[in-house]
Amino acid sequence: MARGITGAFIDRVSSAGADVQDVARTVLHLREAGITYVVLNYGTVPDPRVVDLADVVVTLRGQHGGLPGPGLA
Repeated sequence: MARGITGAFIDRVSSAGADVQDVARTVLHLREAGITYVVLNYGTVPDPRVVDLADVVVTLRGQHGGLPGPGLA
């Protein structure tokens, strides 16, 4: 990969089941380009078929009820 980039964070990934193939294709293209670490941010629970595509899947948007907000830690 050019300039030593080895990871990608994809924000606002569609959680719709109809978009599974598009998400898979995007991750495949990233892997083919040399990206070795992929984070997909759904912000909600995604279709189960995409969970294994990425190294990390983010399912929480906003603050967890038990965590302090910014500047409160």
